[in-house]
Amino acid sequence: MAGLVYQEPGFQRVALKKSASMIKYCKFPQNIFLALLLLLIFVLIDFVLLNGSVFRIRVRGPGDWTLAKLPNPPNRVEVITAEDEREKQETTINQDDELARDVAAIPVTIEEDNYLSNESYFNMTVRMNINSPTSAIPRVLTEPTELCDKDSTTASTHHPFLLMLVLSGYKDADADARRVIRETYGSVTRGNTWPGTRVSGSTALVFVLGEPPGADVSLTATEQRQHGDLLIGDFVDTYRNLTLKVLFGLRWSFWQCARTRFVLKVDQDVFVNVPLLVRFLQERGEYNSVYGFPSYGHKVQRRGKWKVTRTMYPFSRYPTYMSGSAYVLSMDAVGNIINASNYFPPIPVEDAFFTGILSIATGIRKISSPAFTFNMYTTDLCGLKYNKRFVTKVADKPTVWKLLRYKLSKVCSGPSRPPWPS
Repeated sequence: MAGLVYQEPGFQRVALKKSASMIKYCKFPQNIFLALLLLLIFVLIDFVLLNGSVFRIRVRGPGDWTLAKLPNPPNRVEVITAEDEREKQETTINQDDELARDVAAIPVTIEEDNYLSNESYFNMTVRMNINSPTSAIPRVLTEPTELCDKDSTTASTHHPFLLMLVLSGYKDADADARRVIRETYGSVTRGNTWPGTRVSGSTALVFVLGEPPGADVSLTATEQRQHGDLLIGDFVDTYRNLTLKVLFGLRWSFWQCARTRFVLKVDQDVFVNVPLLVRFLQERGEYNSVYGFPSYGHKVQRRGKWKVTRTMYPFSRYPTYMSGSAYVLSMDAVGNIINASNYFPPIPVEDAFFTGILSIATGIRKISSPAFTFNMYTTDLCGLKYNKRFVTKVADKPTVWKLLRYKLSKVCSGPSRPPWPS
């Protein structure tokens, strides 16, 4: 019959099979799109969670971790569980009692001055007879306002118990470091509470700078108007002037905040356990004393970065002194150091000069403790969290600040972990 086309049954089955195959291939791009969409959703969830301060440290063994490596290896960071969230929200009823026990457990050692203390070089009577006092005090270019009130009737809030002097500079990294310190441990100076506890005494924060080499001090004008915590002196901010920089900060502290009980000199790469340090100084602090991590018999360098001539310092080794990373001086000791500094040539090794040489000359007590730090290049978060450390060197302060809000017993516990990390 004309117009009719005959198709065999087998041919129809083949046609239907090919049609189904074409439909399958047409859906394949849709499957890829769906997979990519799901992957994007998981990435976004992961990003939101991890940037919501929900971190936990994972370790391979007791003490086998460093915070400096935390942001990089994925296997050391994970989303925190609901159980850990509950731990975070728990409040400690007897926080003061626990902190008091932690303070009582901190070991201290009274450091005896070595044989150098008998040398006439350190004798203040001799020094004052053979040297005229110097008065080369750098001029203050800008300073914190209303930090300390000289009026004896002023409330204690205007006379902080602990004044923290942080040495800083003019690089972009220095400005960022100051911002981070204000947002973390330095925030307690504005009345903010510490994660999980409180600070029992008033504190103040001051950043000490000189003049930028070949630059304008106005670079920090906006920062000073906003925060009011910069102390800038009329001297070039170089490493060789580090001793002058510290002396400038100590002199300002003594004249402007004489009723402050203690001064902490600290580098800006250090994280300070403010509640523990304040409570320790309140309960165990002494007059005419310096606290820190001791350095014994350090050799004097006659050339290079720390060059000291024999005219400036005639001995081959320094007396015992406290590491410059962080040390605490009672305010009366600050006054003694300022007075003695007039009769000694300022060597460029500031910690040896102030806490070693001038401490011997003025009879300042040296009290050392492993709760301070010397050259710790890895973060001891467990020591900070469980009040074993006053200070530790930290590269990532914001992450430390976040992690202090969580209980770390699952990380820090274990029989093989020493009570005082070395």
